[in-house]
Amino acid sequence: MNGYRLARLAVGAIGGLACTVHDDRLNEGDAATYYVAPSLCEKQKECIPATFALAYPGGVEECKTKLLESVPDRDKLSACTNEDYQVCRADIRNAKCPTDPAAAGLPPMPGSCSKC
Repeated sequence: MNGYRLARLAVGAIGGLACTVHDDRLNEGDAATYYVAPSLCEKQKECIPATFALAYPGGVEECKTKLLESVPDRDKLSACTNEDYQVCRADIRNAKCPTDPAAAGLPPMPGSCSKC
């Protein structure tokens, strides 16, 4: 899996997402910055370390930067609340890396992240 594909997978997770609060909802740029991108990058590094190192020679910081650059409308108000993002982030962190090589090395995106 190349770095571009990793980024596209992560963008799907961030897509509806970084911390300006509007009635407990976040704008997408803040949600991505504080909740989703760091968790996704750490999970990629944990589950597919060799691929991650090739895709992001600058490590987690480079991964986060690339993911954040891919958020299309950073000022858009997210459908998720601060609490929703905290649950999503925790679920990403707690997801187990697949042991089956056919699983492409990354766990599926947690259901708690689906509306985000």
